[in-house]
Amino acid sequence: MKRYLPLAIGLFGTFQGLAAAGAPVKMNEAMPDGFPKVTGVHPVADGPGHHFFGYYGISPWDATGRYFVHIRSTFSDRLVEADDRAEIAVVDLETGRSKIVAETAAWNFQQGAMVHWLDALPGNKIVYNDRDNGRLFSVILDVKSGERRTLDLPIAAVSADGSKAASISYARLRVTRPGYGYAGLDAPDKLHPHPEDDGLYVMDLATGGSELILSLHDAFHAEPVPEGSGENLLWFNHVLFSRDGNRIFFMARIHDANDRRQTAGFTVSPDGGDL
Repeated sequence: MKRYLPLAIGLFGTFQGLAAAGAPVKMNEAMPDGFPKVTGVHPVADGPGHHFFGYYGISPWDATGRYFVHIRSTFSDRLVEADDRAEIAVVDLETGRSKIVAETAAWNFQQGAMVHWLDALPGNKIVYNDRDNGRLFSVILDVKSGERRTLDLPIAAVSADGSKAASISYARLRVTRPGYGYAGLDAPDKLHPHPEDDGLYVMDLATGGSELILSLHDAFHAEPVPEGSGENLLWFNHVLFSRDGNRIFFMARIHDANDRRQTAGFTVSPDGGDL
């Protein structure tokens, strides 16, 4: 069976343009049974700049539903470059007060800084990606006390219990999908099409220890790739843990001989087994 298929994902727009123009947002009152009924829309972020979150599959609300995390940038009409910074803000939805809790140099408009609430851990913690001197890492931050701890790898997904994170190469993504990668990274001039020393990592959020559980080389050989794509760059993206944390989903992508993006979806155990 051919597993690699062309895939296009359409992204929904936001209400920001309508709100800025003062236009009313019309509610659809004829929603099918089983769908939520929307009774109103109002902004939760204020102040100058562009406000967004990113990414679908990640909740901007904490477990209590009181706090909402998002990103603020000064622009929204171009790719993020190495000197660009964004702020991470938390809104208290009960009081309406917003607080800037961090600044990051590792962000984009597709996936933000991959900010996750760590609701299963004590305190009021988030984890997000950052960059310094060409090196990517992630930060666990207590948004109330300001206490922070850095981890050696950036995150692409976090398990529901907050015990582990998955990581991929954002330098590789900057080449294959610029809108999903990060600018300003140290990267080799020429990337190997499907190396044995890069791929999907799992990191222990308590210790910071990490392991490469599946290489791009192994994924390349797991399924037949489209004809004529063997020397093209393979990359991983769109990583998610299952709700019980026992499986990791990810997409493997490569361009075929006609430069069309082809996609295969995989799942794997956190120890790299049972691909």
